[in-house]
Amino acid sequence: MAENLAEALGRNTPPCEMIESLRQELHNDRQEPIAIFTGAGASVLFGYPLTGALLPQIVEWQDNKDFLCIGMDRDRAIGAKRRRLLRTALEALIPNVPRKPGDFPLVTTLLSIIDLAIAQRQPLWSGFDVSQLRQIRSIFDQAIVEALKEDEPFTVNGQRDLRRYGCWLRDLRGHGRDVGIITTNYDVSSNWAVLVAAFPDIALGEWDATAIAKAIDYGMEWLDPSDDAWMLQTRPPEPHFRCYKLHGSTNWLRCPVCQQVYVNEAGSIWHQAFRAKIDDLNSCHCSRTKLDVQIVSPSFVRQMQDVNLLSIWTHAQSFLSRARHWVIIGYSLPEEDISIRALFVRAMRCRATSLKDAPLRVTVIQHGEKDRAKYETLFGGNDCRLEYVADGLGPFLDQWNVSHAQQ
Repeated sequence: MAENLAEALGRNTPPCEMIESLRQELHNDRQEPIAIFTGAGASVLFGYPLTGALLPQIVEWQDNKDFLCIGMDRDRAIGAKRRRLLRTALEALIPNVPRKPGDFPLVTTLLSIIDLAIAQRQPLWSGFDVSQLRQIRSIFDQAIVEALKEDEPFTVNGQRDLRRYGCWLRDLRGHGRDVGIITTNYDVSSNWAVLVAAFPDIALGEWDATAIAKAIDYGMEWLDPSDDAWMLQTRPPEPHFRCYKLHGSTNWLRCPVCQQVYVNEAGSIWHQAFRAKIDDLNSCHCSRTKLDVQIVSPSFVRQMQDVNLLSIWTHAQSFLSRARHWVIIGYSLPEEDISIRALFVRAMRCRATSLKDAPLRVTVIQHGEKDRAKYETLFGGNDCRLEYVADGLGPFLDQWNVSHAQQ
């Protein structure tokens, strides 16, 4: 009985057999949608840190004179003031700094404490009221995106892996299959991989906004931050790919007045929101209002009321419910991430009528075995076919490319 259950859950599916099975599925005549869900573990391949590495990096940088210097303005006086506020918060929240990075709490824990205090309108320590806690919260947001180091270009290996990832997405699409990435990450690797897949002959960062608007569905309308920024880019009726970023992105800026989002596919523009000076680079065409960073930083007290993100979540659930196959990459399925669990459950229980008679195929590509039991609990029923590959995204792409070369 135990062996049959293990087989049903895909415990003993070698990556090469799973890849061959996936290839056979891709060559069927039905062309059902495939949904790819990615977490922080997927971005590691391209040089980004895991969530657990963010707080140690912030603590290490707190006395660095270049840290928090407000993007292009490089205003060291403002940067120094923000570092002092950050240091005050760190001393209050982690008075005994761990010696080893692995012993640090997640930055999620600190942000959750601050968010709860703000929601309850109750300061955490004397001398700092709730308005100052909001300021500290903003500083943490800036610190987190700085820790992603998106001001540094992708390495040669990172660019190569982005190309391989894009090639895999293009293989999945084949001759018109609906393929989309749904991600909790706000770095640019997911949308760049989709753009590499859609425009394989164009250099990284050189894509045209008009062509993107016709090929990629971001789950929302958006503006291009150029001279023609007032031209609204609407969702394409038949996209080549979908890219739904559930928690926003470092290459988005949002106007708090008109609520439109500017998307800059040439690279990250988050730093514009933290600059002291207001100019054409960080203000909206509607009213010269200063633009906000559009990310939902990790917290157990997340509140996503932005209309654009709500639209993205709605379209993500709809796409998951229409997909016969989910590929989940680099996501640990943490117990506290109840919004994502709820998204999965809704999509599983509201599947399209045409898929009711077929089990949902779920392929998990994760580094290591520690998260397998959580996936077996959620996707181990009779209406799911679970495969778990513990080698990570890099080896998976290696094997896919080798198999592709042998065709």
